[in-house]
Formats: sequence, C-alpha cells, structure tokens
Amino acid sequence: MSERLKISAEDLLAKVSKQREDCTLCDITLQAEGRSFPAHRNILVAASDHFEDKFRRNTRNKPKVMDLDEIGVPASGLEIIIDCLYNLYLNVTPENLKDVIIAAFLLQFKCILHLCEEYIRDNPTELETRCLELLQLCVDISLPDSRDELMDLLTTNFERISKLDSFLDLTKEVLEDYIENYQLGTEIEIYHAVIGWIKHDIKLRKCHTAEVISHIRMHDIPMADLVDELLKEPLIQDTPECTVQFKQALKYHASLFEQPLLPVIPPRGDLGLFFMHHQRCSGSMYSLNSEREYRTSGFPKIEPRTSNTFNVFGSNIISVGNFVFLFGTCGSGGHSNEAFAKRYDVNTDTWISISTKPQNVAKSTAVLHGDEIYLIGGEYNDFRSYGRYDVGFLRYSIPKNLWERIAGKECPGKFVNMLACSNNNCVYVTAGEDDKNYNRKMWCYVSNKIIWRQKAKLLHVHNDGVLKSYGDQLFIFGGLMKDGRRNETMELYNVETNQWSRITDVYNHMNLGLAAQFDHAVSFIVDNKKYIFRECYEGDERHKFLMHYSCKIYFAEDQPKPKRYVTIIDLEEMTITDKEDILPENEAWKFPHSYVVCPVRVPNSDKYVTYDSEFTDSSDS
Repeated sequence: MSERLKISAEDLLAKVSKQREDCTLCDITLQAEGRSFPAHRNILVAASDHFEDKFRRNTRNKPKVMDLDEIGVPASGLEIIIDCLYNLYLNVTPENLKDVIIAAFLLQFKCILHLCEEYIRDNPTELETRCLELLQLCVDISLPDSRDELMDLLTTNFERISKLDSFLDLTKEVLEDYIENYQLGTEIEIYHAVIGWIKHDIKLRKCHTAEVISHIRMHDIPMADLVDELLKEPLIQDTPECTVQFKQALKYHASLFEQPLLPVIPPRGDLGLFFMHHQRCSGSMYSLNSEREYRTSGFPKIEPRTSNTFNVFGSNIISVGNFVFLFGTCGSGGHSNEAFAKRYDVNTDTWISISTKPQNVAKSTAVLHGDEIYLIGGEYNDFRSYGRYDVGFLRYSIPKNLWERIAGKECPGKFVNMLACSNNNCVYVTAGEDDKNYNRKMWCYVSNKIIWRQKAKLLHVHNDGVLKSYGDQLFIFGGLMKDGRRNETMELYNVETNQWSRITDVYNHMNLGLAAQFDHAVSFIVDNKKYIFRECYEGDERHKFLMHYSCKIYFAEDQPKPKRYVTIIDLEEMTITDKEDILPENEAWKFPHSYVVCPVRVPNSDKYVTYDSEFTDSSDS
C-alpha cells in the first residue's frame, strides 16, 4: 500500500531556496561581471540545456566556480533568472528585460525566454521607450513572435517613437536599415522621422542628407504634403540629389496614367496576392510573409447602373509595378453585362476609371508587354454576339490610356482561356480552346514589326496551365489534358531553336508532379523564384466540382472545397517548397474560381483593415 507524501513541491522548493540563501549544500558558484551567485547543479540542469551539457561533460572534474564573463552573460539578468528558478516568479521589468533575455538566450533557459515573450505580448505599452533595442535583440536571437509584437508596437506608435532618444541616437547605418527593411509607417511619417534624426545633430549629420533621404519613396507622399512641407524644407531644396528626387515625385503625381511605368524606388511591403471577388466591388490582399489578410476599398459605382456587382468569370487582372489593372464586366449576371476597366493603386488604396475596352469580351488572356497590356482571344459577352470566338487582339497603351484593335492574318483570336507571356520584343501565345478542340499551337507576336509568326506546337495539351518566361526560355506546366486528367509534366521552349522539350531529369527531384496538380492557378516570378498560387481538388471532389461548375450550381453547403497552396520554385537552386491552406476560412473563399489574383507588394498602412472573421462587403449593391 502506498501513501502520498504530505509535502508540496512549493515547500520543497522553499527549503532548497533557503539553502541557497544560507549557502548550504550549494555545489556551484556562477560569476558574472564581478558578482557571485551560489546555486545547485541539479536546479540549473533541470532548466538549462547549456548547464546540462556542461555538467554532463565534466562528471569527474567538477569545478566549483564557473566564470560566465567569457560568453557575455549580464549579471543583472543572471540574478533575476536564478531567483526565478528558486521562487518560480520572474521579476522582469522594462528596464531589466533586455538583460534577462540575453542571459536566458546565452545559457539556454528556454522556459525563461518563454516567460519573457509572454511579458512582451502582455505589456506592449510599457515597452514603448525600449521598443527599438528589444526589437533588434529579438531579430538577432530569432524570437519571431516577440519580433512581430514589437514591430506592431513600433508601426502603431512610430510617430511618437521616432521622437524618442532611442531613435534619434541611432547610427546612420542602423537608421538606413530600419527605414529600408521595415514597414515603419506611412511615407510622410518616415520623412518626418528622418528629417528629425538629421536635425538632432545637424552639424554631423547634414552631410548624410542625400543618402538617408534616398530611402524615402517621395512619390508615395501626397501631393499636398510635397508642396506644403518638402518644398519649404531647406535640407531638401539645398541638396541637389534630394531636389532631383523631389522633382521626380512631382512629375509622378502630374502623370496620372504613366505612374505604373515611371522609374521609382520599388515599393515597400511583403510579397503578396491581390484578390478581386466575384459579385463584389472590393478586394483583399494577402501577405505571403506575415500570412495576414487585408481588406481594400471598393471602386465607385459604374454609372448609370444601379446594380454594381463585379463578374469575375472571364475577367482579366494584371499588376504593373504596384498598380492593379482590372478589365471585366459589371452587373447582375447573364450576357448583358457592361464592360469596364479600372486601375487600383495599392499604396494609396484608391481606384480610378480608365478607358474601357472597345469590345465586351470575356475569357481573353492578358499579358504585359513594355508599356502596353494585350488582351488576346476570348469570346463576346453580350446577347447579340455571345458565343463568337473571333475577338482577335486588343492592345491597351498604359501611358496614353487608349485601346486599339490589332488585326492580322495569323492572329490567334479564335480561342478562349489562352496562355501568354512576354519575352524580349515578342509575346508568345498558346494553349486555350475553341468550341471543339483544345489548342496546342503557339504564336509569336513581334511587336517592333507588328507581325504574327506561328511557332512549334506544344508536345501535350496544357489547358488552364501556367506559361512563364525566364531568360531565353519559356516554361509551361500543369493544366488539363484532352481527357480531363491533370497534366503533371513541364515543357521547356528554346526561343533560339524554336523547339519544345519535356523536362524530366532536372525536375524529378523537385516533386514537380505535386506542383503541377491544380485546377486553377496564377503564377509570377520575383527574385529568380517562381510563385504559383494554386487550388487543387482531390479524387471525387474534383469531379463533383466540375459537375457543379458546368451546371453553374453554387450551394455553399454541398460545394466541395479545394486545397490551396503557394508553391515556390527556385529557378536557380532548382528546389520546390509548398505552403498548404494559406487562406482564411471566411465568406470570401467559399466558392472556388470565384476570384481573380495578381501579385503585389502589401504595404503596411492603417488604411488597410486586417480581418480573419467572416467576410462582409459594404460595397455590394
């Protein structure tokens, strides 16, 4: 028969703590910064991987004193940690938090680091004055959760924090790192902070004006602020490099339709996706880095309609710089929808109307080529011409805001849902289907000669696949074959030899078959990496969806849900990674194929609302 010991763990720990205070039975003394801390090996080993490793390797020769100065352990942090081990309370404050984190990190007290992270999460306002130094520490020692908490604190209170000594005393190098690599606030707030930093010690820092100001995206500063503040600031107007930057910003604001093409500093923000949702007039952005979703504003009503719902099916979306061009139809459905064209500025969260395409067509393919957007193929989308596939080739000039129809004997204008990409002076077009067959032919439009040339056929059908240009080669993969099965192969086209070849050996180790499995995908290349946003049905679910899709039946309760991935292919390292189910479960994502997508840089701004709850949209109707 066993009996329960009538003494609590707290009582036992209290007795051990008393022994430490009396230096009774202590078998190790830790030294840091000239101070000594007696302790018990067993207590240290129970909480620290560092001490467990040290003591296990020295079982015979047991030193009674351990000097921690050689690894840089701060005495104040060590004292608080040892007290916590014996009384179970971490007496951390904003003043000593940094030393506690450093000591816990160096000595591998994971439980202490966890408590410090909880303190940062629960006491953000108390840490405002020490935000910058703690943020840098969390970046250096890889505490991602605390880093995110402190970054939110910094961005939320940046205007106030930028006036603190901790910011004004930053070195030039650290300041440049912050304003270039972190999303601190709006561009005018960053400008105020940088000017304040220079004027804090103007004798020594004035010579750095051009360098630090060069990190500011002046074109993202509103025109009113450019005139009211930058025009009157001597540091800007007396520095030649800043004056040039200022004039470029003025030109940017004065050239409304040319803005996506003007040479500006690349936008801040995480790589992300911009979505437009079916039957809604607003979209959302999803950051691939922070995995957060942001609601965007809706575009103005399209007069004279009273119904203002966006029809995503057959529409085109394409990003140029950090602008999104949307060509589609608006109305309640059917084939009497009215054509429209809009441009969205991601940085300012505003829409403007642009010239409407001359024909109401759907299911075209859109491609950016130089300063023009081409819409190729498709079908007419009104009662009089519905079902006709002889749309041809439409060209939109971004700087002129003008459309024109380009004729040509070889123009591949009798197919829908084609794939296209730009390579040097040419636009390559392939795949798609007409009312009878899937297409394997490929055409090349030579823009400087305004002629079409037919090129080598695809080896296999890739309907609804992905076509991309990289260097002097084209890649196509994924999509559906003639019998409706997924095509899990990749084909490579050599521009010089006009030949397609099937890629096998190089991509086998990349599990390309998985990446090529999709029923709907959008792809883009950034920094030598190909990003594929794709959705995929499995087994009978895919058949069920196709049946529903063809009958145009959409009931949320029995609509199958696809798996959604972001696949990243490194085109230099030849590696592939997948992120599964990245999108939140809300109303916006209930219906597959019910949105169009393009890549953008997601800015950090209080204009955007983060939401994870059910999607609602006030711009409906």
